[in-house]
Amino acid sequence: MITKYLISRDRVVVEIPEKTIDHMKAHSNVQWKHVEQAVSRLELGNRTFLMETVELPYIIGKSNCVSSEDKDVQMLYRKGRAGKSPVILDGEGTPTNKITIGICKKEDTYYLFTAFYGEKATREPWDTNIETEEEREECERFWSTHALCCTPDEIDWERSK
Repeated sequence: MITKYLISRDRVVVEIPEKTIDHMKAHSNVQWKHVEQAVSRLELGNRTFLMETVELPYIIGKSNCVSSEDKDVQMLYRKGRAGKSPVILDGEGTPTNKITIGICKKEDTYYLFTAFYGEKATREPWDTNIETEEEREECERFWSTHALCCTPDEIDWERSK
């Protein structure tokens, strides 16, 4: 069952919109109980945006962002994404006790927009939120040596043709 609301450390209510549930299909290995635990450890204060990595006291899953060296990498569309990602199909992630949570505030409501196991990575080069050419170059450098381990059901095969 999917929880509609999460509570942060400072008792701020975080809503999970339907759009996020669709987005999370690309992070199918993430368990909602870990998202709830991580959000409960965050202090949102009056921030309008946060992308924060939370460390839990035990291994919670596998980070799907791995080195792409000597791996079979394909550029494919993941479900709910605007651009192609470097993907290793059925690759093995790395065990982690970290989860990254993305929350934004619009008007008076906080929304969860993403959650994934592992540490925050740079934006993908197609991301429209990249602000400078320097940031784009940093993203391109990072993603030229990293890829995401995905299962075939996380891929939008129709758009990836």
